[in-house]
Formats: sequence, C-alpha cells, structure tokens
Amino acid sequence: MNEKAPKRFILNKQQKATKNQIHNALKQKDTPLAMKLINLFNIAPHEEVSVEGYLWTTLHYASHFKVEKVFDYLLQKTYQEYKEDYVHIVNNKTSEGWNVLMTAAMYGSNECLELLIKYGGVKLYEKDKNGQRAIDLAKRYKQDIAFKMLTKAESDNPTKGTDNIENFVTPFNEGEFSAKPETREPAKTRTVNIEDWDEYQSLLLNGKRLPCMKCKKNTGWIKYAACCGNPIHPLCIKGDKNCFLCKKENFKLVTDLKFPEKAFQIEAKDD
Repeated sequence: MNEKAPKRFILNKQQKATKNQIHNALKQKDTPLAMKLINLFNIAPHEEVSVEGYLWTTLHYASHFKVEKVFDYLLQKTYQEYKEDYVHIVNNKTSEGWNVLMTAAMYGSNECLELLIKYGGVKLYEKDKNGQRAIDLAKRYKQDIAFKMLTKAESDNPTKGTDNIENFVTPFNEGEFSAKPETREPAKTRTVNIEDWDEYQSLLLNGKRLPCMKCKKNTGWIKYAACCGNPIHPLCIKGDKNCFLCKKENFKLVTDLKFPEKAFQIEAKDD
C-alpha cells in the first residue's frame, strides 16, 4: 500500500490534463512552457503530478528531470506563498519514501541539490522505505558529485540537518525566469483567430477534447467559461450566477475558444 502523506502538504487540485502538460514540459526540459503552465494554472510546488497515489510532486519531477530554473522558481514560490509549510513541502515523500533531496541525489541533479542545501529546511538524515538516506542513494547510483556535496552538508550539520532557512537569494532568478509571476494577456484582448496561432497548431490538430469540468463527461454540447476558459456543459450550470471554478460573478459561457490549453490535451505517453 502506498504511504499516505498529509493532505495538507500534498495537493491534488489540478485536472489530469494540466498534470500531464506540466509533467511533459518538465520531461522535455521545456523551461518556458513549464513556467507558463505554472503561472497560468497556478500549479503549486506540492501538487501531485504523478499517477494518483505515487505522490510525486512538481518539485520532485523538476529535480528528477534536472530542470534547474523551474526548480529554483518552485522553491521561491514555496517560500513566498507557503512559508510556514516550507520545511514540510520540500521534505514531502513519494510513495517510495523519497523526498526531493533524495531524487536530486539519485539522478545527479547537482544544481537542484545545491539549491536545497543552500536554502535549508531539508532533512539530511531522512530515510526512504529501504532505510537509505540521500547520501546512500547518491553512492548507490554512483552520483559522485552529489555524494561529495551531501558528505559536506552532513559534516556541517551533524545532528539536525539544515533546518534553518536563510539567504533566500537564488542564482537563477533573473530576467524572464524571475520570481515575479508572469501574467497572461487578458482574454478580451486576445485575437479571436486563436486557431492561427502557431503555438496551438499541434494541440488543436492532435489534441483530445477535455470533458465538462462540472460533470466530467465529454458528450453533448460543450461551451467555455468566458472568465477562465474552462469547458462546461450549459445544462450543468443552469441557474448558476457565479463560476464554480474561478468564482467570477455573473459569468457566462461562450463558444469562442480563447484558451486551447484548457480545452484540449495531447495524450501523455507512459514513461
């Protein structure tokens, strides 16, 4: 049975399609797309992005796939938006018992490992389900640089681990990848000829239509919320005055597709 983490520290708020998109963006090391998705959908660092129950979060995958700039951004987001829970979030464990420090060590994500040690809050002496610490995993998987970094970290922190969070200034937070969330162009100002946008050609041609966000069914006539762009059956919200998703008052449904990424998804391939 999979180990259950406290719900407070592992979130499951995003649609499956969004989880697939951020997973694929990280897997492809597509930093601009990953950043765009995180800000567009407000994906939390501790959102479960894996198959439900495996407990791999956005942070876990960013370290696993060595997407350092996104990982740095997610640490900043954790500190800025969930400061009281920072230590819990960066030490979330997968169903295998791996925290983010361990995944960084196993896969040789040395820049991510350096950031975790630098910022603090990581539990150096935590063990996975096989009784192995991050340093043990680095040795097992022959990640020599990670092993040396963890050896020094344990030498500097022989008892508690790096519990104190200090000097939260990052080496990557410049330019387009700054900690300031980017804003999406308001829907009302975007061109109605969305099908002409190059970035959406593959999605519109090859994507699978997403179901109504209310009933989770893909049959019948689906329109889109003018406020947040999500697909909804008109009959499913008959009489509703406020959007049940973004809480917009006096919302309405439209046929115009302003946010294709909320209406279609490219089917993710299994690893």
